[in-house]
Amino acid sequence: MKAALIGYGYWGKIIRRYIEQNKNFELVRICTQEDVAEEKEFFTKDLQDILANQQIEAAFVCTPIATHFEICKSLIMSGKHVFCEKPTVRGGNALEELLRLSKDNHRILYTDYIYTESPSIIMMKELLPQIGDISDIEGEISQFGNFYPQDTVFEVLGVHLFSVLAYLIPDMEIQTCDVFALKGMPFYGGRVQMTVNDRIRVLFMCNLLNTKKIRMIKIYGTTGSILFDMMDKEATLRMQKYTQNSAGIIEKGESRTWNFDESNNLSTVIQKFHEAIINETNSQNEMVAQGVNMILEMIQ
Repeated sequence: MKAALIGYGYWGKIIRRYIEQNKNFELVRICTQEDVAEEKEFFTKDLQDILANQQIEAAFVCTPIATHFEICKSLIMSGKHVFCEKPTVRGGNALEELLRLSKDNHRILYTDYIYTESPSIIMMKELLPQIGDISDIEGEISQFGNFYPQDTVFEVLGVHLFSVLAYLIPDMEIQTCDVFALKGMPFYGGRVQMTVNDRIRVLFMCNLLNTKKIRMIKIYGTTGSILFDMMDKEATLRMQKYTQNSAGIIEKGESRTWNFDESNNLSTVIQKFHEAIINETNSQNEMVAQGVNMILEMIQ
């Protein structure tokens, strides 16, 4: 399937490598406003060159978030399947319009929520029934950089946590949502506190100024807890079962660990995009995108 890449910044260059490694796509054109010294015939500054090329069936959008809606809309209307970087849009009705257009034109709109294809997160979802009723979910994604002055830390990092929440709880309803940003630097760090489905307390922390890279999600239930830690070299996933006796004291039960390879998740999401095109359905990814969109709209 002939494909084009829109945007060739830091992430666009990474995505290019993965597109070229996938046997189902042939990258034939890149659209960027930057001057590229090599492979000049491969690049264009005019999006119309890609929109008008009927041989191009799929496009990968790696441009700033504010441009996603218009670019994705143009691509869908020109008959292209679209792989869009996260988040799809910044809340509001824009996502629903894109999804409606994709269905009307029989095209796939797939958003790169890479954590929903993490083998550890997939296993975490399978384990949820074993820890009873969920009471609390905590998550943290921190690092130093990358900085995008036009995008908040919740759009750069927080969307990963939001996508996992939407994936784990597909019937998610949010009752309360409070945002706390770093004093004087709201674009670079903060936390989101939510009440979900009237009973689950959620606390997500995001920071672009942290000296240590952290990728962690904790889920607490009535009979156990699950920890996802992508940076743990010994076990990316841990489950601890427990019971509470009549005196309210916790008694330790079975412990299990898993260590998954998390290095190929970007390859997986690109493959999932192709599978969605072939199967003509993208329901789970759309559901996650809608969940993320709802949270972004609430915290803006």
